[in-house]
Amino acid sequence: GTLKNRDQGGIILQLAGNQNHIDLTLDRNYNPLNFGIQVNQMTVQGNREGESLNIGVAQVPLPWLKTVAQKTLETVPKQLLSQPLNGNLSGDFTLYLNPFKIIGHQVAIANPQLGTIRGDRFTGQLRYSQGNVVISDGELTLRKSRYLISSRLTQTPSGINLQANLGIQQGRIQ
Repeated sequence: GTLKNRDQGGIILQLAGNQNHIDLTLDRNYNPLNFGIQVNQMTVQGNREGESLNIGVAQVPLPWLKTVAQKTLETVPKQLLSQPLNGNLSGDFTLYLNPFKIIGHQVAIANPQLGTIRGDRFTGQLRYSQGNVVISDGELTLRKSRYLISSRLTQTPSGINLQANLGIQQGRIQ
């Protein structure tokens, strides 16, 4: 790969293998301006606009994302991160740097699993800020069943507080 200095300050990093690559451009303060990552089927691309990063992801394995969250996001509820988490995440996100928050627009998860809850597909809007996770316009499908979900998960000193609305548009309960 190559590593170049930018005329305006900062660097450009380009690494490529047979099927994988990493492209990264940093400004003079080494903050990301844009990036692209391809590893097998997973792709992550982003660009900076002011104090936020616009990020598009496809086929990101949730176990990998969980590991990243455990190491970088101290305010994510530990009880949530201790649960089995599987699936492949795709969607568009805005990551705000100050104060830190993430908004997921048009999020889709193929073969989602959180704890004992599994499905074929999840779609919805996600928001994470200061230890709070919010799902809006969520839809979980499992075979012919459709479950509509909106929820707020908040970390409190005494544990997790979960508020949720679940609608069963077409479902089978056992």
